[in-house]
Amino acid sequence: MSVRRRKSGTLFVDFLYRFPDGRRERIREPSPVQTIRGAKQYEDRLRQALLDGTYNAKKEVTVPTLAEFEAQFIAHGEAVRNKPRTIDEKKSLMKLYLVPLLGKKRLDDINEGDIVKLKEMLKAKSPKTCNNVLAALSGLLRVAADEYGVIKQIPCRIRLLKAPPPPFRFYDQE
Repeated sequence: MSVRRRKSGTLFVDFLYRFPDGRRERIREPSPVQTIRGAKQYEDRLRQALLDGTYNAKKEVTVPTLAEFEAQFIAHGEAVRNKPRTIDEKKSLMKLYLVPLLGKKRLDDINEGDIVKLKEMLKAKSPKTCNNVLAALSGLLRVAADEYGVIKQIPCRIRLLKAPPPPFRFYDQE
């Protein structure tokens, strides 16, 4: 079955198409009509567009900047039922660190140099704070690639810093 329902409740058309020259491409797009019948009809239209060769010609996806995609990222977190504290933390990290440094860059233009600049900016902070910011950026890029399809793949690999384990606090008898 090529019509699938995501955890958020959205119907997606998901199938593997084999071109006449032998190459294969996975097509994964949200259905504009959120019924099973409408999604199957949309899949038929996509397959016909692939046969006609008009599929890539009609598909012009503009890649948003990080600042433009921020609202969708937060909305996605709410849709998948992140805890309110997690949502607040993501908003805070976006506002304090990511949007000021990378807000004007398109999502597919973020590269290793930007990650290095971000790590240098957060050098004065603790490694845990730096890792939280990097994890939020990685999550944003993953949602943009996998859930919304605004970028084909995550443009760069994000490696976290090694953080020392937190100290244990033991209570005394007193």
